[in-house]
Amino acid sequence: MQDEQNQTPHKFTIARVRQILLLVILLLAIIALAYEFRVARPKSLTAWKAVTELVNSNYSQPGEVTNTNEIVQTAIGKAPSTIREEGNQRVETYSWRRGIPIQSYSFEVTYDKKEDGRFLLNAVQAKSLPSENPSNDTAAVNSPSKSQPAE
Repeated sequence: MQDEQNQTPHKFTIARVRQILLLVILLLAIIALAYEFRVARPKSLTAWKAVTELVNSNYSQPGEVTNTNEIVQTAIGKAPSTIREEGNQRVETYSWRRGIPIQSYSFEVTYDKKEDGRFLLNAVQAKSLPSENPSNDTAAVNSPSKSQPAE
């Protein structure tokens, strides 16, 4: 009788605990992968394309840049993660958390400060973007500056 009670099938063993732990880790990895491909990548690429279109529209109107930081934030649909001022320039960093929480997709948008206090779009620089962007870590799009003659 005593031996039958000690060998009950519902008793947790080390192997059972290990199996449950591995299944939980697998589930978390699947969720992270789904978030990476369904949320983080599409949002960061859509924002990158919107900003590069704004920068490219500056090329069509040299000397009359009208894209301000408010227009860029509206096009992206989110506020910048960080903002820093460097002399007459403002640099805004936009970031999206990836499936692995310690990593992110991000890019920096640079503005020139004008006399009236507005910040006008100057350039965008990729810090880390998904691989769908062929020039991943070195991508930069600049507006024509005052020193460059318009063609």
